[in-house]
Amino acid sequence: MRKGNQVFGPDELKILSQIIAEASRQLCSLPQHRVSDHIALREKVAKQAIAQASTDLLNVCAIRQKIIAALEF
Repeated sequence: MRKGNQVFGPDELKILSQIIAEASRQLCSLPQHRVSDHIALREKVAKQAIAQASTDLLNVCAIRQKIIAALEF
């Protein structure tokens, strides 16, 4: 996967996938997201994960927290 000039290889995609899965589960447990479209929510989480990963992909907790904060409305 490519974002701008940055290329994510298999290892990076595996980390992103784990971040997306964890953040999606956490958001789905919130009352405001329990009835929402889970596929659309996962897509939003994925977009946020890619955007946040450009700074430091290995900072998994910080990326997950930023995703949750952005989508926790």
